Amino acid sequence: PGLPGSALTAPQSVAVVPEPAYPEIAGPSPQTAAGHVAFRFYSHNVKNGLHDDLVPGEMPWDMRKRLVINSIKFNAVANSVVFLQEPLKFQLDDILADLNYLSAPGTPEWVAVGSGRVDGKDVGEHVPILFRPAEWTVVFNDTFWLNDGATRMAVAGWDAKYPRIATYATLKHALSGHHINVANTHFDHKGKTARRESALLLVAKLRSLNLWPLFVMGDLNSQPGDASHREMTKAFVDVHDHVPDFSRYGHLDYTVTGFSGKYLKDAKRIDYIFAPKDTRRLSEPMCADPALPYSLQVVGYGLLHSKFGGVYMSDHRPVVADFVMKGCDLGQATDA
Repeated sequence: PGLPGSALTAPQSVAVVPEPAYPEIAGPSPQTAAGHVAFRFYSHNVKNGLHDDLVPGEMPWDMRKRLVINSIKFNAVANSVVFLQEPLKFQLDDILADLNYLSAPGTPEWVAVGSGRVDGKDVGEHVPILFRPAEWTVVFNDTFWLNDGATRMAVAGWDAKYPRIATYATLKHALSGHHINVANTHFDHKGKTARRESALLLVAKLRSLNLWPLFVMGDLNSQPGDASHREMTKAFVDVHDHVPDFSRYGHLDYTVTGFSGKYLKDAKRIDYIFAPKDTRRLSEPMCADPALPYSLQVVGYGLLHSKFGGVYMSDHRPVVADFVMKGCDLGQATDA
């Protein structure tokens, strides 16, 4: 990794991708937000599948992929949206092929949006968003680069070692009609300035898309309290801290494990799910804001296991959060 033109770095000719126009999307109202939907986010850094520089304890992708895919299958309940960090195109192809193994021709159960960070198409690590088209319709999606002023160009930003990207989408739930805005990203592992500036850029670009809720998932390569995490929590809640113990599953901490079986220094928790500031805790009543035609509540959080039969499926653990969004009758009293 790191050689010119490799799967991780930008080629000599820098890709430039035009920015698509974002559509007008009507905000939530007593009519458009009248439904109810429970949904799950599943986020996992699956470790890029390059085999030329495996670290001690790391198994090749062909030996890890069954664990990665089966974890998605088992945990992707109804209305799940899956966010992956680091997969190369062949890994994403493997995942989708297996998820769609029993699908009828031409009607896949799962689809993905997002592009590679090297050419804006297929080359380089992706941060894709996967979902079932029977449950969610894509209203819009785009991938952009995290840098200073050239977000449509495949160049590294600030002090980052590699070009970094974010993929985001506006999804419409098929049954309830509710919209959600979701983003997936992976901040640089070397550049401290890049991580903070990437957080600022992400918030500034996405927070005004529309009036429906916005969520951000990903590997920030930053622990709680670091600059990038502080910037994110100015605009969002860190779901890890928004859920009581009785509604939490799995490991208490350490989203990064490595492949050696030892806790890694300075990597305690770097993978996150961020939700809107008005997300209700389980202890808080829904529909408490008389001005909002909908209410959002986080009802569960999990940090899943990642080692089975002596094999780590990745050097990161999957992070999961469950939400409920419901319409509110603005003329009625607050739900208890």
